[in-house]
Amino acid sequence: MKKLLIAATLSLPMLASAQNLLINGSFENGLTGWTVSQSPSTIFPISTVTYGTLPGAFGEIIPADNNANNRSPDAVGTRAAYFVDDNAVQSISQSFTVTTAGLYNIGLSLYLPANGFANAGDATLTLVTPAGTETGLLSNGAPGTWFGNNVVRSLTPGAYTFSFQLATAGGVSKDILIDRAYVAAVPEPTTYAMLLAGLGVMGLLAARRRRD
Repeated sequence: MKKLLIAATLSLPMLASAQNLLINGSFENGLTGWTVSQSPSTIFPISTVTYGTLPGAFGEIIPADNNANNRSPDAVGTRAAYFVDDNAVQSISQSFTVTTAGLYNIGLSLYLPANGFANAGDATLTLVTPAGTETGLLSNGAPGTWFGNNVVRSLTPGAYTFSFQLATAGGVSKDILIDRAYVAAVPEPTTYAMLLAGLGVMGLLAARRRRD
């Protein structure tokens, strides 16, 4: 009975993890699953960087994504997507389908390398998700730390698009890495309630068995 209780308790985090509707949201398989678009003048195409190793981001070692606000069901892997061209518009996008209406966690993690942040040229990021469209200048960010916010939205069944774009202003510009992009259903409270109720019943049975 103790083994059964332990197994049921360990299953709690597994129930809390919904499937990521984005394929390869953590870029562990490079850019597989993403549609890549880059202007003809691109010199440095979108690539992936491996954490903790050189060459990293132009000689800067990038730490693993530790953004506490990221609620992706995908584990922190070893790679991130890297946007670094100095005079181009670069984007990745992915279409996905929602089959069940409900609340969904939506988000990703971002990182500004210190060496890229020191460049004079600015760049604009645009993020398009079911939560809406967000834009911002990289000069408004804080380099050297993973950041990003989780947004919860009610989605109905249908087709959606998740897209990230970086547009540089020309000259030697700022760059950015992204990781753990996700759209995942929010676990229903009833899931936890049923599990806790089951644990309670098993606890009572175990207590009765000890008395008998």
